[in-house]
Amino acid sequence: MFYPIHSLYNQSMSVKIKFPHFIRKIHASPLMRIFDYFLWYLIIFLVLLNLFHTYFFPFNEEKRLQRQIIIKPFEALFHESLGQYYLVVNYQAANREYLLAQKLYEETQIAGNKVLGVQSSPAEIWANITSQKQKLGKEMDYWEIINKAFPDYLYTKAKMAALAYQLGDKNKTWQWLNLGLSESPKDELLLQLTQKLNN
Repeated sequence: MFYPIHSLYNQSMSVKIKFPHFIRKIHASPLMRIFDYFLWYLIIFLVLLNLFHTYFFPFNEEKRLQRQIIIKPFEALFHESLGQYYLVVNYQAANREYLLAQKLYEETQIAGNKVLGVQSSPAEIWANITSQKQKLGKEMDYWEIINKAFPDYLYTKAKMAALAYQLGDKNKTWQWLNLGLSESPKDELLLQLTQKLNN
């Protein structure tokens, strides 16, 4: 027997059919819970390590350059870069690195591994650095004479601090900066140099 659809619909609405509902809780094993917590702790640890990696692993420019030399010990350019870094920190170590870079540079020139373009040898660069250092030393002597003649002239203190900074003498730089800042605490030139030293 066939019933029209609308009558079936009306009949089904009048009859209430109940289906059994089962609530199932599937419990994770204790091992999975431990793994879940461990995963979150690991993610948090990696984020913190990424944010504060310089605190945990203090790699500075010197260590980075030394690592490059360990990877390629016969590369003159890396020794020259380390020598450039040592100019401010340790003049004798800079001299040693430039001499080593010159030796490696000469070996590559003899072997015929020439680089395209004009390239100065490390010895020429070192000669320029030492002559520049001598010029800065003479200029510093000149400004010391001016400072003795005119002790109230503030620019001499700023100039002496800048020259000491270029020579890599941080102690003298701070002495001249402190002397200048005690006379004029808002001098822009002295404040800029102080900011450079603090960075």
